[in-house]
Amino acid sequence: MAERPILFQGPLVAAVLRGEKTVTRRLYGRRFRCDAGDRLYVRETHAIVPATAYRASREEDGSQVPHRVSPDGLEWAVYREGWTRCKPGRWRPSIHMPRWASRISLYVVDARLEHLQELTHADALREGVQPDRPGWSAVPPFARLWDKINGHRDGASWAENPLVWRVEFYRETERQDA
Repeated sequence: MAERPILFQGPLVAAVLRGEKTVTRRLYGRRFRCDAGDRLYVRETHAIVPATAYRASREEDGSQVPHRVSPDGLEWAVYREGWTRCKPGRWRPSIHMPRWASRISLYVVDARLEHLQELTHADALREGVQPDRPGWSAVPPFARLWDKINGHRDGASWAENPLVWRVEFYRETERQDA
């Protein structure tokens, strides 16, 4: 069992938080590898602020501002996805998120190689993508999203049908005993 970072863009972070995204695909051979039983911690766009900045802040529902506290207790990480307040300072790219700042931990249930176009409608929905219209397939919107994120890389577009890791996961807080 290994613990590894994984990057997600804002709307996909929101889909994971809502429980709508339980599968992801990553290009094979691009420094990503995982196995069933591994844990992934999500890196996302964030800001590091002094711990005193939002300590007394409350959301509309009375809950505290979503955050994680640094090991020394002096800083907080706050997250761009779902942020509705004034800008907390400089938003930092997900690649620079320290481990302590991650608010989402995933447990890998299954990881296997497949070609990108083996994606089914059901798996596109599990990727957090919705069809363009009710009753339509979610595969075309997924293909567009894939190309937006990965299409600029050589051999990575939907049309080129690259080999990908299909990774099925659940959020650690959502684990249900078998």
